[in-house]
Amino acid sequence: MKRIIPILAAAVLSAFVFSACVKDEDLIFEKSASLRVKEAMDNAQKVLSSASNGWKMYYYPHPDKSYGGYMYALKFTDEQVTVWSTLVDEPSTSLYKMTNDDGPVLSIDTDNYAFHYFATPSGSTKNLYGESGLYQAHKGDFEFIVMSATAEEVVLKGKRSGNKIYMYPLNEDPGAFIEKAAKNGEDIFVSSFAGTIDGKEATASLDLGGRQVTLTLAGEEDSVKAPYIVTDTGIRFYKPVTIGPYTLESLDWNNDTQSLNSPSGAEVNVALKGQLPPGWRAYADLLGDYDLVYNDSGEAYYSAPRTVRVSLVQDEFKKTMLMKGVNDLYDLKVNYDLSSGNIFIMGQIIGTWEANGNSIYWAPCYARSNAAGTGVTWSGWRSTSYGMKGYVDDELSEAAGTNVFKFTTGPCASAAQPITGFALIMQTPAGASGGWMSSATYSDWYPFNYRYYAHFWVTMTKI
Repeated sequence: MKRIIPILAAAVLSAFVFSACVKDEDLIFEKSASLRVKEAMDNAQKVLSSASNGWKMYYYPHPDKSYGGYMYALKFTDEQVTVWSTLVDEPSTSLYKMTNDDGPVLSIDTDNYAFHYFATPSGSTKNLYGESGLYQAHKGDFEFIVMSATAEEVVLKGKRSGNKIYMYPLNEDPGAFIEKAAKNGEDIFVSSFAGTIDGKEATASLDLGGRQVTLTLAGEEDSVKAPYIVTDTGIRFYKPVTIGPYTLESLDWNNDTQSLNSPSGAEVNVALKGQLPPGWRAYADLLGDYDLVYNDSGEAYYSAPRTVRVSLVQDEFKKTMLMKGVNDLYDLKVNYDLSSGNIFIMGQIIGTWEANGNSIYWAPCYARSNAAGTGVTWSGWRSTSYGMKGYVDDELSEAAGTNVFKFTTGPCASAAQPITGFALIMQTPAGASGGWMSSATYSDWYPFNYRYYAHFWVTMTKI
């Protein structure tokens, strides 16, 4: 019993202290927490809907910002938001709401594909860009904690990514603004830059797909890597980048000189000019008819080289082409890499065998001499990640007076198994191999109407 009294006394004292704290808090905050949040929500909604031209948003979708950033423009009414983005051609309108989750939260709560591309898992269904199997999507956001909201700046934080997202009022039509940013995204295709930062030699390397920049400054031991976003004026870093004694927030793009420069009035003078890699050719320059030479292993015992006529025609501008002339039943999708000017012919599904529903793979292969040295054997993969690279050889092109591609392995299984060509392989609906399509039964599908394989691609000369 003696121990109970001190305990009860302590409990009474704790209750007194707690009560005093509550009274003190009431004195500090004249309004309840719920009322303060409600007022913050109302203020945020009023600020968002009051911008006559809407807002520009610097949006970074992934926690580690591995995709870099994307430019958005948003225009709010009391209930709806219209979203423009450099990702899509047309704006989309959806509902939004302000909710309370220990503070005001902006939720784009009905499907808006500009946001939901990054936020919605694709599963087995292909998303807007033909990708599937992204069960965590791109870890992007459509719910944002409102950190602050004024007529001059709105600061958000992605609930999923944790990234800070800044919005500023637009002084022009949101569609026109996004068009400028999208054009810069198309115009900035050079990945290597050289020049100066405040008179010191410097270089920059852009990962155009992942939107990451690597800066190197003479006299500094380490390079600096940072995510960036393409804006209406150039590129802007997720947060200020410091290299040596210099701090940079953004760089302007000059399309006439293909250069990145410091914005007007900046404290640090930056001048970095784009360096085109050897063999670079513009997308439009590569379209046309070609003589393709393949089947040339350099081994006399194998077979004579074959020359066939193919054409590269426009598919998705500056991204993909179609190679026609391989077979009347199908065309090949050809990827174009804007930064290097190279093309990539990757493994791909080209059709379905109706008798059993098997997919027909244009399968990348590695061919080599057999153990006896009397023929060729090969390995093939039902993979869309392996393929061959085609690059314009400047020396051959100058001698021929036209573009001449040479072919080499692209991504492959290992350095010991470079891709040398392609063959037709079936895949069952269950995903298992259906075997080589070597039987005459499949001859209608043979590339160039010759055999079920097309190995040893050598050159492709524009006519």
